[in-house]
Formats: sequence, C-alpha cells, structure tokens
Amino acid sequence: RPGGRYRLVFEGLDCKCEIWLNGKKIAESDNMYVPVRTDVTELLRCGEANRLKVMFFNAPDEMGQIGYTSRVRTQKARYSYKWDFCPRLPSIGIYRPVYLEEYFAEAEDFDIRTDMYGNFSLSFRYACPAGACARIRLSDGGTAVYSAEFSLAESGVFSHSAALENPKLWNCNTCGEANLYGLEIEFVQGGRALLCRRFEVGFKTLEVLPNEGAPAGAPPYLFVLNGRKTYIKGANLAPFDMLYGRITEEKVRKVLSDVKAMNANLVRVWGGGFIESEYFYSLCDRMGLLVWQDFIQSSSGIDNHPSHSKKFVGKFMETVRCAVSEKRNHPCTAVFCGGNEIARGPKRTPIDESDLLIGKVGEYVRTHSAVHFVATTPCGANFSPDFGHPETNHDVHAPWVYLGDVEQYKFGNRLQCLFYSEFGANGMSDLSSFGKFLSPENIGIFDCKSNAVWRHHGEMWDTYFRDRAIFGDTVRSLSDMVAVSQFIQAEAIRYLIESNRRRAFANGGVMFWCFNEPFPNVSNTSLTDYYGNKKYAYRAVSRCYQNAYASIVYDKLVWNRGERLVVRPYVISCGGEFTLEITATCGGEVLALQRFTGCAEKDRTACFGEISFDVPEGKGIEFNFALCSGGKAYHNRVLLLIAEDGHADASEVIRFLKEDA
Repeated sequence: RPGGRYRLVFEGLDCKCEIWLNGKKIAESDNMYVPVRTDVTELLRCGEANRLKVMFFNAPDEMGQIGYTSRVRTQKARYSYKWDFCPRLPSIGIYRPVYLEEYFAEAEDFDIRTDMYGNFSLSFRYACPAGACARIRLSDGGTAVYSAEFSLAESGVFSHSAALENPKLWNCNTCGEANLYGLEIEFVQGGRALLCRRFEVGFKTLEVLPNEGAPAGAPPYLFVLNGRKTYIKGANLAPFDMLYGRITEEKVRKVLSDVKAMNANLVRVWGGGFIESEYFYSLCDRMGLLVWQDFIQSSSGIDNHPSHSKKFVGKFMETVRCAVSEKRNHPCTAVFCGGNEIARGPKRTPIDESDLLIGKVGEYVRTHSAVHFVATTPCGANFSPDFGHPETNHDVHAPWVYLGDVEQYKFGNRLQCLFYSEFGANGMSDLSSFGKFLSPENIGIFDCKSNAVWRHHGEMWDTYFRDRAIFGDTVRSLSDMVAVSQFIQAEAIRYLIESNRRRAFANGGVMFWCFNEPFPNVSNTSLTDYYGNKKYAYRAVSRCYQNAYASIVYDKLVWNRGERLVVRPYVISCGGEFTLEITATCGGEVLALQRFTGCAEKDRTACFGEISFDVPEGKGIEFNFALCSGGKAYHNRVLLLIAEDGHADASEVIRFLKEDA
C-alpha cells in the first residue's frame, strides 16, 4: 500500500544465526532473549516468491548445572545443558513466532505507569509522517473512560499524564479482583490509521519495604500492594518443556491456571530458563499473579559469580534492556532479579550491587522502570539459614529434601528469615504417568542406583531409601511407594510454609521449589509432573495458601506408643473474629477435642497454648481443623504416624490420602 513499509520480526531465535532474504544477509542474532526486527521493504519481491533463510550455527558450548558461572559467555537457556531435573538436550532453532508486519509509522519503548489513586502516565519514542496525530483511549470493558488527541511532530518522544477518578484496582490473587483497563494508542493522518498499539493496564501501587523488626541495613522483603501488606505465597516455575519450541499456549494456560487455583499470588521465572513470553505475562495480568523475573544467569557450583567479560556483559545488558522495556508495563511485573544464586566464595555469600555487572543492572532497572530490583536470590548475608545468627538470615535457600523424622521439624521450628525464596522436597510422579515414559519392565519397585532408566529420570531426587527408612517393608507395591513418597514431600513443604507464614510480616513470604517440570521424571521436587498430574503436595500447599489457615507445631513425624505428644495450635485469620475446632483421633477414637475463639488482624497469627496426650496403640494420629473466619469455612488435616517395630505403617498413609482425595 502507498506509504507502507514492511518489517520481518523473529520473536525468538536460538541461538547464533544469520538471516538471509532473497540472497542478501539482512540480520544476525546471538541472543535467544532479544527479538530480531528488520526492515525488508526494499528486498521484497512483489508478485513473485521470496526466499527466506535462517542459518543456525551449532549449539554453543556451555555448562550445565555444574561448572563456572564466571566462564559463561552466552545468553541461552542453560538448563538444556543438564540440570538436576532434566538431561542434557540443547536446542537450536526458531522457538517463537515469525511474521511480516506492515507499518506506516513507528512507536517503541513504551513506558506506562499507574498508581492506586488513578494517576497514569505514558511515554514512547516515535516517527511518523507529517500531519499525524495521536489518539489515546482508556477503556473499561470496552467503554471509554478517558480519551485525548494530540498533534505529533515527525519524530520525537511523546509523554502524557492524566488521572482517572475512582479506578478499579488491580489486586493479586486471593486479595481481590485483578481489574484491567484497555489502553489504545493510535496514530492517524487525514482519517487514515497509521499505527495502533494496545495494552492492558492495571491501577496499582506496589512497594517493597523493610520487614517488621528487620535489622538495620537488611534488604526489604515486605510487599505492600495498594497500601496493604501482602504476604507472598509464591511458586518457583521451571521451564515448561525441554523442547521449548513446542510449548503451546494451552500448556502455559494450564500451568498458570493450576498455580492460581492453588491460591498462590506470585510466580518466579527462574534464571536458568527464559525471559517469559508476552502471552505468559498477559495471563498473569488477568489471573492476578505477580511475576518475579530473574535475568538469565545462574549458579554453577564450582564458582558462582558473574562473568565480567566484555562480550558477556554486552549480551547480558541486551537481555536486560529488552526485558525491562517489554515487561515493565505489565501490572503483574513485581520484581526484576539479577540472577539465580549468584554468589562469591566457598560460603556462597550472595552477591550485591557492589559487583560491576549487578550494579549496572540495578541502576538500569531503577532508571527505566518502577519495578523493584533484587540483586540475586538468595540475597543478603547468607545463602542458607544460619541458626546461630538468625538476624543475618535475609532471603535464604535450602533445603530441597526432607531432612528426617526429627530434623525437618527442628529446622522448621527454629527458622527465622526475612524471605524464603527456595526450598522444597522430592516426591514421585503420579502412577498414571509412568507408562507414558517407562517401558513395562521398568514399572515396578526400583531405586535410581540399581535401575539406569530410573536414574535417567530423576537420579538426584530418588525417594526409595528415604521412605524405606520410615516405612520399612510395609511398602509392598509401586502404588504404595508413590503414595508414601508424595505424602513425605507434602509434609516437608507444608511444614516449612507454615513455620514462615506464622511470622508474617517479620517474614515477607515464601516461594517453594518448584511447581512443574520440563521432562518426565520418576521423582522430582515439582508439585505437578510433566503431564500436569498433581502430586499430594499440591493439595497441601493449596490449603497452606488459603487466606485463613489453622495448623499445629510439633517436634517429629513418627511417635512411639506411650510418648507424651504435645502440639501447639496456630490460626491465621482473614481478620476479625474466628472460631476453630480441632479434633485428634486414632483409629476413629477421639483423643482430644478443643474449641477456640479469638480475634486477630488479617494474616496475623494467634496461638492457643498446647494440646497434649499420651500416644495410644495404633497406626497414626489424625488432626482435623475446622476454622471459620471472615464468614467462610476452612479445613485442614495433619497425620502423625505411630511406629511399630521401628517403622510406620504405609497403610495408614494410604488410608489418609484416600480419605483426603
């Protein structure tokens, strides 16, 4: 069409390649996180075939999970070179959409900002024909609530600010509606549309402030959304697939829908994978899921500090600039992070902005966005908790396994930190999944040491010996094995979430590792397996993340007959008055029945002393909690086991899980 130009757009190229059109090289790329956009108007052949070639170089040499972070030179998904949850399977190719777009004007680098009071502003760089004007329209459900029109010079930077009275606020999941407005920017010349850009915006104010009682100089981890302290109930996401060119919108929607249904309010996009897609971010906008986006670098085990080579810094900053420009306008974007587990020295002391690269990234994020920046995760004085000096536990990681019948609870009961961004435990995949990736001869009771196929599918996360130590020979089938494995995983994760959530807002939130997996594993730390089947831990975490929640503190999982069992009940309420009934039973016989009433602020913990009794003969003691808070009923269940000849009975776990289905 007259005046039109044409641009070829590649949203994702992995990794080093050259692009040729009709025999001429038009672009090259060496960063899978930076789209390629190039004008091809003069090269297009009208009315005849055009030949487009994308020629990829071999996959670059790169390190998997074990190596040297300081020697990384690429901006490519490192997990595909082998991680603890997947084998080595590097990809090459086009992994996101490719298209030809016609354009009559240009506008880029959009910066859209809002607050909870209705103020909004936008700015962008542009170029357009003489005599053009810009029309701005803000709409709610298709109905315009603000509009304006401005004459444009032929190029420059456009800036505008305005205010909307009584806006509907964007809230995160479980805290209210994620209200969105449509924002349309259109360039028009003489009645002809030259350009149209559409965004979904949310009116919100998000601050990250110092935690209650935090030591001076500690990094802030108290999230305040729309003036309200908001406890972070987070989920770490692994990449969606090893072969990421086949990730569908349906799969992304399924994973995020399951996260939302679990009552989470934040997802973290991990630094060994991707800058997530615009589709992902748009879904998070609509679902009310805050997003913590790592930039792309990760620990390596041998050394963990960033590369400062000119080549790497250049590529890394390309990724940062692109990600900030694209993601800062999403209401869901809460945190940009310098990378996963970036640290120095044998103690793995988390890095801060005194590092040349991390300091440069932090400065760029703050200058070009309103998004909170975190140097790395974990962040602060310690990589993992220091129980001797709890005041130095800022954001910490670990453990990722069940520590044991006594040690798991000793750890949870002593833990104090400002934020807990990675921890977890391993559990087996759903029994129905095994036939999809294992041959019949490998579907049975095995361990990863003796079975090479199982070792390929999750060798680091084998639960065989852990569970045998607890249940002995009462595990008699693969079905039993899966049940007790998933029970222990849920027990480990649930208890650590509870121990942190009781400390709100001295503790700002938790993010368990991890929600999903990109490769089918016999066992992994994920709450859902490769095929989307939910493990029992999913149900346990869903309860932990409810707005109101009752739980107990105890000292171990497996008890002996005649021991004095003491538990301490806690309630987290929706605010205001609540009632709680706790029933403890063994084999159907009531051991204790307690009713409590109280009043507490939202997310604050109330404690009710102790419940105690002697452990009777039987297989297990089940606690059932019936909580009423904010006019709604909330239920929870906990099973403590009774040992016989040194082991618990797997049949009690199987009964409990069936009744809890």
